[in-house]
Amino acid sequence: MPKRLQSQIQELMHWFVSWPHTIQFTTMEKITHAVMTVAAEDYCADTNVLRTPSRLELLYARQSVVVAAVAHGIQAIDLVCVDYKNGKVLEEECVEGRQFGFTGKQAIHPSQIEMIHKVFSPSKLEIEKASRVLEGYKAHSELGKGAFSLDGKMIDMPVVKAAQKMLDRARFCGLA
Repeated sequence: MPKRLQSQIQELMHWFVSWPHTIQFTTMEKITHAVMTVAAEDYCADTNVLRTPSRLELLYARQSVVVAAVAHGIQAIDLVCVDYKNGKVLEEECVEGRQFGFTGKQAIHPSQIEMIHKVFSPSKLEIEKASRVLEGYKAHSELGKGAFSLDGKMIDMPVVKAAQKMLDRARFCGLA
């Protein structure tokens, strides 16, 4: 590969890894919490991407942030809802972000906080299902079975792991 092209690729990669902003909240002694966020407006400005109500132009960027955050063991926090007075858009973005794997969302107005908490906190139904999965796993593992069926669906270790994470999140939110 020509050195000039290699240099351009390295510059592009440096830019790409720098646009998702990692925020670290620190104490005097150590880092207590780190998250990775989607800086959607910065990303669009830097890449000449036109923002649309569908947010399709941000799909790759948003999902890349989730993957990078998970790989580094930190939380992924979704983009700001710039249509901050529109509760329907905020709820839609929250649901979509949670489906993508984000653990929270940035807020730019206090009126957004309640909806963000509601969507990113586990529901009663999710908590009940996660509890049933873990109970089923315990019962079946005592019988030496790895996978089992619950409500007509196969339950194996990735599903058990997701259920445990759901209950951990519920406890963190004070719901379990």
